[in-house]
Amino acid sequence: MKKTPVFWLIAGTTEGGRLARELGGSDVLIYISLATDYGRWFIEKKENLVVNVQRLNKDEMVSFIRDKSVDCVIVAT
Repeated sequence: MKKTPVFWLIAGTTEGGRLARELGGSDVLIYISLATDYGRWFIEKKENLVVNVQRLNKDEMVSFIRDKSVDCVIVAT
């Protein structure tokens, strides 16, 4: 059975919104981290997009990558 790729997009409002639009609906599961709730307005709801509004410190980022089995991290801030 093939594993669905898992991406973590650390998003700024403009760049993150653009990438989410491009990747939304693909066969990749994408966790999107936003620093503020304002950025949520720029992310269209898609089945494969999971949006989190929370600032993470270094240890929390490492835990997130491990817990979610992230394959690729994209920093678009």
